[in-house]
Amino acid sequence: MMILRRPWLIVIALLWTIAVLGQEEVPQAGLRAEMEGHWSEAVSIYQSVLAGHPNRADLWVRIAQIEGKEKHPSQAAEALEHAVALKPTDDDLLFELSQAYAEDGNRQGALAAIRKALALKPDDPRYLSAGVRLATWNEDYVYALELNRHLLLLNPTDAQAQWESARLESFQGELDRSSRDYAAYLKRHPHERQALMEYISVQTWRGNYAEALALLERYRHDFGADQPYRDQRALVLALARRSKEALAIAEPGLAAHPSDFTLASAKTIALANGRQPEEALQSLKTMEALQPNDPLAKGVRLFVTTPLRSTLEADAGYSHDSDDLSLWYYALEAKLALSPVTFVKVGGRWDGLSAQSGSGLEQLNGDENAWQRSAWVGLSHRFSPTFALDLDLGGASIENGPTLTTYQVAADIQPADTVALRLARSYGFYVISPRALSYDIRQTTNRLDLHTDLGFLYHLDAEGSFDTFSDGNRLWDIALAPRRQVLRTAHFNLDVGVRGWWFGFKEDPSHGYYAPNLYQRYALTLFGYWKIDDNDGVSVVLAPGVLKDNTIGHFRFGMDASIEGTFGIYRDWMLRISVSHVDNNRLASGAYRGTAARVALVRRF
Repeated sequence: MMILRRPWLIVIALLWTIAVLGQEEVPQAGLRAEMEGHWSEAVSIYQSVLAGHPNRADLWVRIAQIEGKEKHPSQAAEALEHAVALKPTDDDLLFELSQAYAEDGNRQGALAAIRKALALKPDDPRYLSAGVRLATWNEDYVYALELNRHLLLLNPTDAQAQWESARLESFQGELDRSSRDYAAYLKRHPHERQALMEYISVQTWRGNYAEALALLERYRHDFGADQPYRDQRALVLALARRSKEALAIAEPGLAAHPSDFTLASAKTIALANGRQPEEALQSLKTMEALQPNDPLAKGVRLFVTTPLRSTLEADAGYSHDSDDLSLWYYALEAKLALSPVTFVKVGGRWDGLSAQSGSGLEQLNGDENAWQRSAWVGLSHRFSPTFALDLDLGGASIENGPTLTTYQVAADIQPADTVALRLARSYGFYVISPRALSYDIRQTTNRLDLHTDLGFLYHLDAEGSFDTFSDGNRLWDIALAPRRQVLRTAHFNLDVGVRGWWFGFKEDPSHGYYAPNLYQRYALTLFGYWKIDDNDGVSVVLAPGVLKDNTIGHFRFGMDASIEGTFGIYRDWMLRISVSHVDNNRLASGAYRGTAARVALVRRF
């Protein structure tokens, strides 16, 4: 009667009996073999039992544990596969299977197993951490970052996850976000050597060389000038066009460590930027032999070889200004590479000009249109890293005018990595308006361009020229333009500077061109570049300022703006498209406003 009054006791007793009777024991012989360290014997015993009872998941697990202990990852994974097949919703078994696959080198299987474990238990930090590692190993950075961010949601102070987040963002190409996360991590963990070096690498690939070098100094101060420091410094200097400094590190380093891929890359880039193309090609072969499939090797190959290829370029442009003067042209030039240092070229161009009747810019006979045809052959040769020569010889003809022999000679001189000079002299028709062409005016230009880097942040461009004209006029022209790097990110660069421009003619003969005695302009300059990717980008230049000439009593506001897109920087085909607008600023024709457009298509061979 007591039992009938308490039926729940009967239920508990029955359940306990079923559990005890249903539990299968581990064979005592197998346990003894394990205790005595006879692992192969233990496995054989368990396998003999499984031959008759293959659904014993516990024995498959024991075999997996033994095989893992014995460093037999393939056999461990195979045993765990049987166990998971019997218990497909056991997240712990799936986790163990992922680890066994990883030990066996089966990265796809490892990732698939941990995905299943996470589907069953998505908030398990152990599974999430393993998933991050395995997804990274499989180069599935999107999934790795997703898991890592989940980890940070569960534990925002997880230092390892914070570091991993910065690293994964860099792998995925999110360099700006990676930079911010590295900076935040290193603020809390300033003495983490590897994280600091990874941060330096991110700044390098963002193009922020000044910051990368500053961080390298911090690294040297805290950890010394070890091999990673020397490797990275050589690479940064090479990319920053400090070729001599980079080679001073890379060449001795490679003599001691010839298989150092980073130093080999730095040397190759430094030779290319140092105007030593033949040596750069030889260094490229050595570098590629070390790691031919590395993405950096492929990028360096494009960087070194693209400027050395033969090309065919078609070019066209159009401009119109507020004096109703229009100019347009079509040009075609072929350049053949005879060697990495010698090129021959042949080209032709047609210029059309149109001015409204009565503007003073039309031809003397009243015709509104005029044209020039020109053609040339040329030779370019680099004699040394510091000197190259460019020669063009051709002819030009104009409507109702003579045929003229034209030429251009230019010398590129670079006495140091931070200083570049170009001296040039040219002779041809002054193609500025129909009136100037009808006067058969010839122009001889003598020009000097200077570019110098004042450290890693400041740069100076200077231009100077002296021109003589066949109508007896003379022109002097000077421009100075210092600027500073303000922003270097993964997708956008910004430089800000100022520009002063002064020029003047001997006289104004009213021959169809603007000829003030003194022109001066002072402007703020903003240079922006949007990096779409390594092959494509868009540049924007803005130059608001003030100007006056000898006919104006006070300075007036003027504005220049231009945008240019370049698509296919390293591809077989490259397209350049540009549009510019000048508002309340003097053009060569004398107009205050003007718009121009240009398109160029380059085929590389």
